[in-house]
Amino acid sequence: MEASHRWLALLKGEKTDRIPNVPMCAGHCAKIMGMPNLGDYYSKPKFSYKAQVVTRELYNYDQPPFMMDPGYGCEVWGGKTILPYNPKMGAPIPAEPACKTVDDLDKLEVPDPRTGAWMPEFREMVKLCVDNKQMPMVVIFGGWITSTAPMIVSIEDFMMWLIEEPDLAKKALKLSTEFGLNLAESFVEDFGTDTWIPWDPNPTDSNVLIDVNMFKEFPLPNVKKLHKGMLDMGLPLIWTHWCSDHNQTMEAGLIEEIPNGENGILSFGPEVPMDVQAKRFGDNYNLMGNINPPLIMTAEYDEWQDLCLKNIEEGKDMKKVYSLCVGCELPPPSPPSNVFGMTQACEKYGKY
Repeated sequence: MEASHRWLALLKGEKTDRIPNVPMCAGHCAKIMGMPNLGDYYSKPKFSYKAQVVTRELYNYDQPPFMMDPGYGCEVWGGKTILPYNPKMGAPIPAEPACKTVDDLDKLEVPDPRTGAWMPEFREMVKLCVDNKQMPMVVIFGGWITSTAPMIVSIEDFMMWLIEEPDLAKKALKLSTEFGLNLAESFVEDFGTDTWIPWDPNPTDSNVLIDVNMFKEFPLPNVKKLHKGMLDMGLPLIWTHWCSDHNQTMEAGLIEEIPNGENGILSFGPEVPMDVQAKRFGDNYNLMGNINPPLIMTAEYDEWQDLCLKNIEEGKDMKKVYSLCVGCELPPPSPPSNVFGMTQACEKYGKY
C-alpha cells in the first residue's frame, strides 16, 4: 500500500496493511535538502512543499505535507516574528506581540485571513498541496492560549491577566477564536472540505502553566467553539496535538468535550503514556504514538528500534487507528538512520 493511501485510510478510521508512520516531520525536511537553517522551509512556499515531498519519498513515511503560517500566527496581528535563518533556531519565534497595552487590545481588529501579513504565502503553501492531491495538515491558530500568547499579547502579561484581569484574557482568546474560524472558512471557500485537515497545538495550555480549572474557564469554551465551527463547515475531522503535560485536563474529562469529528486525531506528549491513551481514547479517536522526541537524537539505532516496538505494542491493537509518531515535532537534527528506522519498525512490528 502506498503512503498516500495509508494516510487517507487513517482519516477514514480504516486499518491498513501496517500501522502508518506519521513522524510529525517539519524542520528536518530542510536538513534533508542540505539547508544550513530552516528559514526558507518556513517562509518559501515552493521550497517548503518540495522539501516535504522529497523527505517523505526518502524515508517512505506516511505523513502528508504540514503547512503553517510563516508569521507563526503573530505577524498577521501586527506583531513581529523572527524567522529561523539562524542555524541554532528550530522554528519561527514570536518576538513582539501585537498588543503591549490594554489600549492596544481595545483597538485590535481581527485581521483578514486573505490579505494579512504572510497570509498570501500561507495560502500558496496550502494550494500547492491541494493541487497535487496531498491532503495536507494545515495549522489553524485560534482559541487556545497557545494561539493567543505571545501572538496577540506577551505570555507574561497574559498569565497575569488570567489572575488579575480575567476579562482581558477572555477578550484576547475570543479574538483569536474569531480569526481561527475566519481562516478555516477562507480555506474551505478556496479548497473545499475534503482536501486538507485542520491541525492545532496547545503547549501553552498545558497543566505545566495552568491548572485544570483555568483550562476549563479560559481556553475550553473558545476551542469548543472553534472546533464545532470547523466541523459545521463540513470539515470531516481535526487533529489536535496535546503538547506537554495534559494529565489533569484528561482526568477531568475535558478533552472529550472538544469535538474533533468522527475520526478525529489526538496526539499527546510523552507525559501521557501510550498505553494510558489507548485505554482512554482508543475506541473513539485515532491516536499518534508519542516516543519522547529527544531520544531519537541520543538513542543508538537498536535502542531506538526497541522504543518504537514498545510504543507500537501499546497502541497497535486499539479499536481506532494507531500510528507511530514522536510526542512532538521530530527534532530537526534527528539522525536519518533513526528517522528511517521508524518506517522500518512499522514494517517489522506493525503488520496487521
